[in-house]
Amino acid sequence: MLKIIEEPNQEISLFMYIPNILSNNKIKEIHSWLKNKTFLSGQTSWNKSIYREQLWFQKDNKYFCNEWSKRYPRWESNPYESVLLNLQNDLQYRLSNLNLNYKSVQQPIINSCLINKYRDENDSIKPHRDTEITFGTNPTIIGLSIGSERKIKIKRLIYDAENTGVILYDNKKSHLNFDVSLENGSLFIMAGASQKYFSHEIPKEDYLCSERFSLTFREVVK
Repeated sequence: MLKIIEEPNQEISLFMYIPNILSNNKIKEIHSWLKNKTFLSGQTSWNKSIYREQLWFQKDNKYFCNEWSKRYPRWESNPYESVLLNLQNDLQYRLSNLNLNYKSVQQPIINSCLINKYRDENDSIKPHRDTEITFGTNPTIIGLSIGSERKIKIKRLIYDAENTGVILYDNKKSHLNFDVSLENGSLFIMAGASQKYFSHEIPKEDYLCSERFSLTFREVVK
């Protein structure tokens, strides 16, 4: 699947879904490594529990966002291990061969990975944009799914450069909303102006889901 949406100022929003990006043996290797990691829970800045667990990795040991007023252990960087570094290098190579050579699409040098662990159907992540403070205004986001299939919801937003933290849905362009079922071993890419004009979320499900890991690779630019 490839969606390219023309945006103002000669930008585009790009979404790409690639199933079966890795071999079964590679998926098993990564899954085994993930199962042996200790993930962190935590709270939001307004003292609400988050409905997932996570680990953050950054090659220069950077905190997720140094401009945030509060610091939490789950956003402290962990040291890279060979399994993760080899996977990151592999995805960097694959990304370079996708020829996403559009004017507004970042060609990232991947230097971070956020791993979210969704324990069951009750774990979720709310609608959000990826923060431009850490990743820039037009980040390329490479998401690898390992484990149970889950749905990601993409919804059109109104963009206000002065209030990028505000989620305001663009009901006049709701026809651009879509869902993708993220299968085991699949890759989902968001790029260009996607973080200006769209939110993404993993909602809770009303059917049984087993464990899922999402590994999100990006370039930290600040």
